[in-house]
Amino acid sequence: MEIWELDFASRPLVNEEGKRLWELLICSQTSELRYAARCVQKEATRAFVIEHLTAAMAQANTQPSEVRLLRLSGFAEQACKQLEIPSRVTLKVYPLRRWLAQRERDIYPQESGYQPTKYTQFNIDDIPPQPLPDIIKGEKWAFVSLRAGDLRDVETSTGFGDLSALPLADDVVVPGFVLFSSRARAMAAWMQGIEPSGMRYIPGESDAQASLILDVGSAERWVVARFRPQEKALLAEGALFEQQKTGSQGYHFLAIQLLDKDELMGFWRLWDGG
Repeated sequence: MEIWELDFASRPLVNEEGKRLWELLICSQTSELRYAARCVQKEATRAFVIEHLTAAMAQANTQPSEVRLLRLSGFAEQACKQLEIPSRVTLKVYPLRRWLAQRERDIYPQESGYQPTKYTQFNIDDIPPQPLPDIIKGEKWAFVSLRAGDLRDVETSTGFGDLSALPLADDVVVPGFVLFSSRARAMAAWMQGIEPSGMRYIPGESDAQASLILDVGSAERWVVARFRPQEKALLAEGALFEQQKTGSQGYHFLAIQLLDKDELMGFWRLWDGG
């Protein structure tokens, strides 16, 4: 069995009667399954999700081992529970997020009922970041970059991490961030538990310091590092990190390494929709 990803929410669309439309999107992490169904808001219920999740299983001729939800949805959670399928909310739903972004860019604006002003897009940036716990603060850190071909050969000595698919040509430069610590194994174990999803450099504005933010699977955000205005070199490295993500289609990586030793304790391939 395979893991499926699901989102059930309103879209920037109304029907001919001016009623807002909801859309259920279901896809697989490993197969070509793509299933979509729409309803008006009053029909957005647990029964609707059950009906179409069941239809998707019939289409795929299989039942998923787990359903991962992009956002909290009582209807979707209740439907999965009734169908006895484990479910959880996580940002680590890259195929679904890419599919939704493509629909927001290319599909919805072409429809006659398109009304973006009535739509609240899912935006991780709306979640305020928290200070990083002491257990994950390394003694050193660095921005780095590797070619995609080299990233495919990376292994860790602990097994902590995520080496999910990297659909890039071997010569594409992929930016990353490395934390060095004498407690690297414990850090990697903790990081595995929160499920890293993406990292981004946020330039400072007004009195706010520039910062490096980590998004994690449970839709939380953590401040990995802050940069003072006078740290020009670090600010430039942060800006380059974001620039390189543009060239790598949003793919990047996070590594945790033993201090003063060439031994990786954890390694995560990440994506942030760039």
